[in-house]
Amino acid sequence: MLDLLRGAALLGITLVNVQLMAGPAVFALFAGDPLPDAGPGAGFVRGAINLLATGKFVSSFSILFGLGAAMIALRAVEAGAHPGRLLARRYGLLAVLGLAHMVLLFPGDVLFIYGFSGFVLLAFLRVRARTALIRAAGLILLSTLAFAGATTAQAVLDASPDPAWMAEVAAREAAALKAYAAGSLPGILATNAFLALWIQLDQLVALPWFLGLFLLGLAATRSGMVADLAGHRPRLVRLTQVCLPLGLVLNLPQVVASPETMSTGELSPVIAVLGAAA
Repeated sequence: MLDLLRGAALLGITLVNVQLMAGPAVFALFAGDPLPDAGPGAGFVRGAINLLATGKFVSSFSILFGLGAAMIALRAVEAGAHPGRLLARRYGLLAVLGLAHMVLLFPGDVLFIYGFSGFVLLAFLRVRARTALIRAAGLILLSTLAFAGATTAQAVLDASPDPAWMAEVAAREAAALKAYAAGSLPGILATNAFLALWIQLDQLVALPWFLGLFLLGLAATRSGMVADLAGHRPRLVRLTQVCLPLGLVLNLPQVVASPETMSTGELSPVIAVLGAAA
């Protein structure tokens, strides 16, 4: 069951990332502009992806990551091994794979931030389920406030964009297009490395969010839920009945606010902040 959930999460992440894998569309996102028109129905499809997939599958995968860490730690203790050392080796390898992935293939790699966040998670390996749940809620709330605050600051900056910054973004986008279309391998790798630095610094801001989700997975394992899914089925059904419709409603501003679905660069700051929080 856990492997099936991981597979579904990876497919969902691919669905979200594929529109950025087709070229340097990430420059449009950093500039706060809509993505290029992809033909009839593109806005509807992108809106549906934002509502149903963006942020959903990566969060599911992150919860499963924390769940897996707790299971590995438990098995290591039962085998007489040191769980911290075992997981540290795994997270170190994950970070190295992430560095290779972002430079060779996709600058939007998430493996590196997973490995980096995993080292922070090691400090929480021995906490109880209730403690992990409380800290997870605090970190996720902190991240939500931080995202909303950053979006508010960005809205202020967008009100009077810096011409030099916009020219720099346009020049970088043109260089990336040239490299991907007809560049040499070193040129492509250099472009990937630059984009990776840009994106990964942005993702580091989300470290508390990732860590909070990791702790949710750890709490689920420590509570005994994972070992007895059938026994916890009524609680899981109730959670789904309440949280699924609530989540859909709360994520509606994200559909409107996202540059992937905007038809214009102008957007109400209130909607933008709500979208970031969603």
